[in-house]
Amino acid sequence: EIDKLKEKVDITDLKEQIISSKTTMQYELEKISQWFTRNKSSYMSSFSADIILEIVHELTKNIYNNQEIILKKHVDKIHINGEKLKSFVDVMFILFDNIVKHSHLDKDINVEVIIERIEGRLLIKCSNEISEDIVTMENKERIEVIKRNINKKEEMSYVSREGGSGFYKIEKIITVDLNCPLTMNFDYSKDKFIVELDIESRGVFYEDINN
Repeated sequence: EIDKLKEKVDITDLKEQIISSKTTMQYELEKISQWFTRNKSSYMSSFSADIILEIVHELTKNIYNNQEIILKKHVDKIHINGEKLKSFVDVMFILFDNIVKHSHLDKDINVEVIIERIEGRLLIKCSNEISEDIVTMENKERIEVIKRNINKKEEMSYVSREGGSGFYKIEKIITVDLNCPLTMNFDYSKDKFIVELDIESRGVFYEDINN
């Protein structure tokens, strides 16, 4: 529960936003975004990577209260610079939102997230169960088109396109907003959909010079 974060960070305002927020995704995410960006002086100096998942999981449960994500997580003890929090929450929410919308399951969804640091890179792997009926040739081809568009990296105009735009938005957040090189892969694997983000750190990790 998000209550467990009280000793790590003052989340009173965030919790109130989540509890009082309405029903649409756009409204919910906008309210949370306003909380993060309201005043730069209120940024935490750093936060643990685990907080990202706590926030996004709670937010997703509040939006999709008729279907729950059963989250299994493996998170290294990583500290990230505080001003990066909103961007990483946005990225993880896009992934969780896609899971609920596109898994085609009428039950709770099992999701596994791994977040680890390997030298100067942040690795995020998210896998979720899916309905077998969505693993079609048409959907596989659609995934390949999105990959090709992202790998071109010629322009960011495709961010606004419909259909698979969540991956374009992730690319934009990480490479433009955070200014970090990104290698992204996503595909079907039997009864799962797997997303892998390999992010080169450029000021993402918080290094305490006093320790």
